Amino acid sequence: MAFTPSKYQGAIFDFVKNGKGNAVIEAVAGSGKSTVITHAVKMIDTTKSVLILAFNKVIADSMCQKVNQSNVEAKTFHSLGFAAYKACHGSNVKMDNSKLLKIIDDLVYNSDLTEAERAGVTHIAKIVRLAKSHGIGTSLLADSIENWAELIEYHDVGGFDDEADFSAIIPVCREVLRRSNNMTNLIDFDDMIYLPVQQNLSFRKI
Repeated sequence: MAFTPSKYQGAIFDFVKNGKGNAVIEAVAGSGKSTVITHAVKMIDTTKSVLILAFNKVIADSMCQKVNQSNVEAKTFHSLGFAAYKACHGSNVKMDNSKLLKIIDDLVYNSDLTEAERAGVTHIAKIVRLAKSHGIGTSLLADSIENWAELIEYHDVGGFDDEADFSAIIPVCREVLRRSNNMTNLIDFDDMIYLPVQQNLSFRKI
């Protein structure tokens, strides 16, 4: 059956063929995003390289099979970030998803934390992961006490009643993130996207 694009899909195809600069398309699940992509890349000169980014490997692999063109590459955001990180720090970088927990263990058992700080230890890893996903400590969002407090309050991590309850744990979270960022030869899943942004690394040009 021949594909007949809607007026919205037609506008996207027109931009691919004739537009300049960037375009942002917002679409709900099941609206035909993958179908539009597979048709759109066929409108691009095959001498030009095309990169398709997906949220997980299953989708990326599926897009590769659907498009099946030598000039088109599909990968995950994490894969793209990891490639940029290894290009800067070398291929000996190791993955360890228990990285944060090891840092926290070392911090808790080898330092003089107050009782209030120890009470929030179980929530530190989750808070720091959220900080990475929100870009705290990058050019996008400053590593400030205010931003940490807003993050904790918004996500209701640990069920703190007010700022006074979680203010003691923020310095610990900031220290965990600092130590994590300094471990350049060891990264976790969140670092694959976070660290290339935090370190302002260069990505391979497509």
